[in-house]
Amino acid sequence: MKKEEVDTKKNELETKLENLHLPEINSLQHQQQLRLTILNAQKSVKISLWLLFIPFIMLFGGFMQSVFHILIPPWSWLVKYSPLMPVWLRILIFTTVVIVLPIIAVLLNVLSILWLRYDKTEH
Repeated sequence: MKKEEVDTKKNELETKLENLHLPEINSLQHQQQLRLTILNAQKSVKISLWLLFIPFIMLFGGFMQSVFHILIPPWSWLVKYSPLMPVWLRILIFTTVVIVLPIIAVLLNVLSILWLRYDKTEH
């Protein structure tokens, strides 16, 4: 009797599992989104490095002048033309090079990492 009950329970379980509807997962779409995100991240990294290269050159020029007394562009241009510039323009150049460009570079990297794609047909 026990063997018959076990066999019927197995058969019931097998029929339930056979009739179970499995969700279909489209893995290609997820792989494509991941690939697009990685490509987008690579492009933004290149742009961010170029944006960070500008402050690096300016700071390197200031370092070269203060330590070795060698003027290299674009630092030499600032030394030559900054006395002719108004104060607001010098402040604007400083804030742009030292603060704004690095912040933009960081934001580009963060947004490329967090880049999500919303598809209305799926949601």
